[in-house]
Amino acid sequence: MNVRKVACIGCGVIGHSWATLLSMRGYRVVLEDVSQEVLKKASGQTRRSLDFMEAKAFLEQGEADASYERLDWTTSIAEAVTEADYVQESVCERYEVKKEVFKEADAAAPSHAILASSTSTLSMTEIQKAVGHQDRCLVAHPYNPPHLVPLVDLIPGQKTSVGTVKKTVEFMEQLGK
Repeated sequence: MNVRKVACIGCGVIGHSWATLLSMRGYRVVLEDVSQEVLKKASGQTRRSLDFMEAKAFLEQGEADASYERLDWTTSIAEAVTEADYVQESVCERYEVKKEVFKEADAAAPSHAILASSTSTLSMTEIQKAVGHQDRCLVAHPYNPPHLVPLVDLIPGQKTSVGTVKKTVEFMEQLGK
């Protein structure tokens, strides 16, 4: 899978950790959340995580700065996903919230982009009912924190294509998962 840019929707514990991992692996990442206040907090958490990874030699000297420079921040889902090849949603565990995020992301993301959810309890079959391109949606639920634990559960919905699953497996392997 040829991923150049990733969108992380939701910047809480899981979202900012996904962004940490992705930026460490060289990807441009746009983080989206509902307010500048939440983004500011996530920025600090991401910076601390990158510094930790460098201090513990998971990154070479100076790579924390380079990784942090690959991050952008927005309060607009459409802006976050407009050039994304892969979208990782990590918002609260409520169908109505996740469905709205997927609906907005589906409308604004390029047709080739994969839309993944970090959900640990909700059904992708139900979430994907909110989008037009159901074949590109699946669950990519990480073990916490994603930037440290190299495990992820991939769970397709009823309408998820085999191609989406294969591309996501390939991408997760590129991330070291």
